[in-house]
Amino acid sequence: MMAKKKESPDPTLADWLGDEVKRMPPNDLVQVLDALYAAGPRANEQQAAQVALRARLKEELPAPVYYGLMENSLLGAVWLAVSDERLVAVEYGGNEDEFVAFLAKLTKGYAQRNEAHVARIKDEVLDYLSGARTSWAVDVDLSGITDFQRRVLEEARRVPRGQVATYGEIAKRIGQPKAARAVGQALRRNPVPIVVPCHRVVASDGKLGGYAGEMDDERKVMLLQLEGVVFA
Repeated sequence: MMAKKKESPDPTLADWLGDEVKRMPPNDLVQVLDALYAAGPRANEQQAAQVALRARLKEELPAPVYYGLMENSLLGAVWLAVSDERLVAVEYGGNEDEFVAFLAKLTKGYAQRNEAHVARIKDEVLDYLSGARTSWAVDVDLSGITDFQRRVLEEARRVPRGQVATYGEIAKRIGQPKAARAVGQALRRNPVPIVVPCHRVVASDGKLGGYAGEMDDERKVMLLQLEGVVFA
């Protein structure tokens, strides 16, 4: 019967450190290890490790969401939120806690109030509402909504300024002609009104239809008039 080969013991710290360390007296070994610990990593090694850690964290963690309040606009108080320099939410009125709860459902990032981070988009919205600009430079992030809602909102973005389309027309354009009611619901849940112009979509019976959860909302009228829509 063949003898079983004796397994080598687990390597010791001295095995890892090399033959020279194995020959050191115990007290000298302790001093060497203490010196290594006290010296710590070299500056360039520490910097490289920090860069690698930041890069990995950026890959693994969602981008933070920064939000702020635009108080005295044409449409009253408006909350705004951005992530990675893209607009993720616009909300009329309400309190801060409600807006933060809305952001938690819409995005994966941790919401932080930071007026400086939303200053650029705040200026852009104010300029639009004052008539100083007629188009948008900001990018919009619609990743937090369903595919159907995204298709509806993207089609609403194609309605030219100064014109309107009906819910039924939007439904046909996305290839679902019987989904006019669902189109209306998707527009009602638009996370970025004003910038994504759901106000340009109206009812087929000549009425305005809903906006921000309200029927015949005055803000819808104001936005359409600002953009040049003439009411008979």
